[in-house]
Amino acid sequence: MKHPFKSLLFIGILLLTAKSGIAQITVQSPNGWTPQVFLENVLVLPTPISGVQVTNGTFNTSAAALPSTTTSKIGRFTNGPAFTDFPISSGIIMTTGNITVAPGPNNSDGASVPNSDGTTDTQLQSLTTNTVQGMSKLEFDFKSISGMVQFEYSFASEEYPEYTCSSYNDVFGFFITGFNPVTLTDQSWNIALIPGTTFPVTINSLNSGVPGVYSGGGTCSGANQSLAYSSFYCSVPTASTGMQFDAFTVIPADNINAQDNLRSGLFAQARVLYCTTYHMKLAIGNVADNSLDSGVFIKEGSFRAPRIDVDHRYTLESNDTLYKMCNEDTVTYTLSRRDPSRAYNFNIYTNAFPNPGVVFNQDYQIYYTSSVTHLFTQMTTDEAFFHLPADSLTTFMVVKVPETAVFAPGEVKTLKLLLSMETCWGNKYDTLTYYLKDNHPIILSDQVINGCELLSTIQVQETGGGDVQNVTWIPSTNITNPDQLSSPCNITDSIVYTVIAQDDINCRIDTATITVNITSPPQSSFIADKTSGCAPLTVRFTSTTEPTFATFQFIIFNDSETVRDTIYDPTFTYTFTEPGYYNVTYFSKTADVGDCFDIIDNNHYIYVSDFPVADFTYMPTEPTNGRPIEFTNQSVGDGIVTYYWNFGDGSTSYLENPTHSYHINSDETFNVLFKVTNNYDCSHDTLKSFIVVDNYAFFVPNAFTPNNDGNNDLFLPRVEDVLKYHLIIYNRYGEAIFQTINPDEPWDGTHKFEKCPAGVYTWVITYRKYAEPDTELRKNGTVTLVR
Repeated sequence: MKHPFKSLLFIGILLLTAKSGIAQITVQSPNGWTPQVFLENVLVLPTPISGVQVTNGTFNTSAAALPSTTTSKIGRFTNGPAFTDFPISSGIIMTTGNITVAPGPNNSDGASVPNSDGTTDTQLQSLTTNTVQGMSKLEFDFKSISGMVQFEYSFASEEYPEYTCSSYNDVFGFFITGFNPVTLTDQSWNIALIPGTTFPVTINSLNSGVPGVYSGGGTCSGANQSLAYSSFYCSVPTASTGMQFDAFTVIPADNINAQDNLRSGLFAQARVLYCTTYHMKLAIGNVADNSLDSGVFIKEGSFRAPRIDVDHRYTLESNDTLYKMCNEDTVTYTLSRRDPSRAYNFNIYTNAFPNPGVVFNQDYQIYYTSSVTHLFTQMTTDEAFFHLPADSLTTFMVVKVPETAVFAPGEVKTLKLLLSMETCWGNKYDTLTYYLKDNHPIILSDQVINGCELLSTIQVQETGGGDVQNVTWIPSTNITNPDQLSSPCNITDSIVYTVIAQDDINCRIDTATITVNITSPPQSSFIADKTSGCAPLTVRFTSTTEPTFATFQFIIFNDSETVRDTIYDPTFTYTFTEPGYYNVTYFSKTADVGDCFDIIDNNHYIYVSDFPVADFTYMPTEPTNGRPIEFTNQSVGDGIVTYYWNFGDGSTSYLENPTHSYHINSDETFNVLFKVTNNYDCSHDTLKSFIVVDNYAFFVPNAFTPNNDGNNDLFLPRVEDVLKYHLIIYNRYGEAIFQTINPDEPWDGTHKFEKCPAGVYTWVITYRKYAEPDTELRKNGTVTLVR
């Protein structure tokens, strides 16, 4: 018996293929595909992707082609972007009547299309005590690679919300038939359950939480009924363009049952034995009448087993290039869902491709989770087995270039690896290709750069040979190109820079401190305590340059370059050993740059004089007492200005050519010292010895015979070598008859030209000796004149 309200709401078959442009749910025909093709194109993705294999598809027990129009109980749907409440974008729609009921607007409380094709199903009928009519059921066989399957769906109905808790309770179910891995028996079970419960999804188990206006007094308190799951219920407002159905099921965003914390449909999930054939039935039907349609929306491509996703996570953004000791690829294998009762095994082969020039465990290394030890370990053989442990959703392997790898300059080695995974349909193969490269380190040198007033270029030294791609100067003040190691600049003040250089894959990086000292040119000056003197001449040099921190350099050399010395001390003494002129070049600088210096060139700044050689002669060469000796300078040497004589008798002279007499009492030896000094105060002396002879004699004869016989005719006293002489002859009357001052002049016995008579005459001699030149001596006696 139909409810009287339902009888009034009968609607004819709609022939629309889509709603108006403002509607959001649109429907399409099954395109004339067979149920198997329909499943393969809409419900399930290709087996390598989905992890399931679907066969033997039927709709309402037939494998024949489905309709090519929308006047069908099964078809495709698409959700537009404006209907954001509905969580599924596209997929399969199955209804109790016609799929054209689904599109909006929601302008009827009981839209339906009668469906009386006579299809029945005992499993669907078992969900209700009333008769199930208007049935749609999609069936197929499947195998799962992982031991678990799932798909996403949403149940919608025109019976919401008025008939909640009534006997008009449209039902649907997703029935799996096969070996139950939990009970270990062959059986069938429904996986269209309210999340977290064993309740099948129906109008009277998942609803708004209150009985409908046509509940007939029902309270949803019977078996598999409830008002407690309204969080999974979403109503469609009247006149909404989204869909015609009054409400649908949903998992809200951030719900504990949601996936990825996003709003979604419900999930039908089941554990199965991997690689084992199961039968799946997706069915929906009207209960107790053939009106107020319901529908189930199954997300496109959502029927899948937990597939294995491969993710390459390079530690650097280098794509498939691996750099020596720099980066690595972590190949991650992830199961989206899994059967926790088993592990999943993989193979990796290093010898499946030639890989010329690439040496295993020298040019590359592989680490993986061992299927034997279950530990992360290094691969040591050409082939290895690794797996997803039974208690994990993820495993991974690492490929890298070790320190032992050897590369020629610029060489790139190609590595290919083969991976295989056992599936229900044979091994699945994948190829990994890597490009292996050397990666020289970036080594920057800390530097101190000295500039003179202005530094116009700056360069940081890189010695590692690394591929510098990114450069940063901190700060970048006055650096023209702060992204380069070498750059023009305009630095006028001292500053410290930090320079960071790295390659383009953020692997190699180094930092250097660049200290720039800007100084002004020095004002060079120095003093020397003397600039001339005799060899060896020791001179003390002292720099007086400003500023005092300037560096110094003295260059001392003679004209012939036989002497050339460089001294770097600001204060030092230097001994000149060779006579001659010396040049002194003085260089000072305040920075290690070519133009921050001052230089003084002093030509012939130092004169080193040679010593003169003292020498002399004297005349006469045989000196005698009291006689003048003439000393003559015979010295050699330039610039002699002073002479010094020491005659050895206490007398000295500063004349160049002096005359000197010796006064002695007897023969005596004298040492004469002669010293000469030039205008550089260079002195030399010589010493000569000679004997001064005393020839003094005093003898007076006592008689003479002036008779011209040639014998004793003259009276000549022998007084020799005297300074002064005076002889007087007196007669017996005291008359001076002869006198002379010449010791060599004799008396001939005459007086005034007359012969003096024979007789005795008196003589008186006064004289002075050379030995006593200031003392006058007097002697007298007689002489007999004989005729």
